[in-house]
Formats: sequence, C-alpha cells, structure tokens
Amino acid sequence: MDVSMLELAWIDLVAPEYRLRDCLAWVNGSTRGSGPMWEHTLSFNMFRDVPRLDLPVYFFNGRNDYNTPLQLVEEYYQILEAPLGKQLVIFEESAHTPFMGEAQKLNQELVRVKEETYP
Repeated sequence: MDVSMLELAWIDLVAPEYRLRDCLAWVNGSTRGSGPMWEHTLSFNMFRDVPRLDLPVYFFNGRNDYNTPLQLVEEYYQILEAPLGKQLVIFEESAHTPFMGEAQKLNQELVRVKEETYP
C-alpha cells in the first residue's frame, strides 16, 4: 500500500462527508476480504471462471500495487474476451490507492469512462 491504514482511517475520521458509523462500517467491510470471504476466494480463479465479459471492461491499476499486482492484471487482461471493449489504465505513480496518489488522473479517467459508456 502506498498509504497506511492509519492514514486512511484518519482521512475517514476527519472527512465532513462521513459520520462515525460510516467509519465503523468501512472497518467492518475492509476485513471481509481477509476474513469470512477468504475460504471462497482461495478456489476462485478469474482466468478459468471468468474468461469472457459481455460489457465494457476497465481495469485501473497502480504500477506499484502489490495487493493487486499489475503483472497479474496484465495477464488476465490479455486472455479476457470482452466484445464490447476493454481498457487497462495504469497509474504510474501509485500503488493500491491511485485515488490519493494520482487523484487528478483518476478523476479524468472516471469522467472519460462515464462519457464512453453513457454518451
């Protein structure tokens, strides 16, 4: 991670958009991937189980992301059949949190995706 969990928690706590219950919900939700869902994710294989998607597909990935390694995303991107199009957007200066490391680029890319998918 390019931002510590403590830093993310602090941002969450002082943000005027969130209340304390939102912060608690975020903590509860963030433990699901490594907690109750872990057993189910061990046998799930995107390469095998999702070889095709019939919708536009956009991958946003930080070059330095070790949680979702870019090499693995690139490998899946290559084999994924997506008749309505697929794009891989790489955030060169980010790891797992491009919304913080490259917020302006992320916002531009999200606007572009919206314009492409909802003209």
